[in-house]
Amino acid sequence: MYPVQFRLEDGNFAIHLAEIRDWLQKHRIDPGLLHYRMGKDHVRLRVEFTKPSHAAAFRAAFKDQIAEAA
Repeated sequence: MYPVQFRLEDGNFAIHLAEIRDWLQKHRIDPGLLHYRMGKDHVRLRVEFTKPSHAAAFRAAFKDQIAEAA
């Protein structure tokens, strides 16, 4: 698996998740797993892809919208 981890800092988690799902469907990518953990003021999201090219494309598509997890 090729994981991509993010920390969603602002906005509505449901809206971010809908954008991610739309992008995945548009690009016909089915991630292996999608995990999230809700914090007080953020959400940590981990998406595991089966191909490195899918992980790279996802990271490039959302790099400006979500902050990389530490």
